[in-house]
Amino acid sequence: MKLLKFGAEWCGPCKTMIKVVEKALDKFPSLEFEDIDVEDNIKLTEQYNIKNVPTFVIIDGDNEVARISGSLTQNKFEEWLQSNV
Repeated sequence: MKLLKFGAEWCGPCKTMIKVVEKALDKFPSLEFEDIDVEDNIKLTEQYNIKNVPTFVIIDGDNEVARISGSLTQNKFEEWLQSNV
């Protein structure tokens, strides 16, 4: 499984979420991670129909498992991962 983070350089909440994601990934070592800048990766942004940043998408192969948007607390983000990974 892979966690995709869609964000942008100018996005404050995206920057805030970096530490949350890094800390959470320590608890989910088998989860791959890819940080995607929506302005540099328009094709992927359109493919996943991203309308807000940050948006997090969990995929399994080519299938979307779950998505969530916005700035989240550490606990909320980890709970979301736990229930979807």
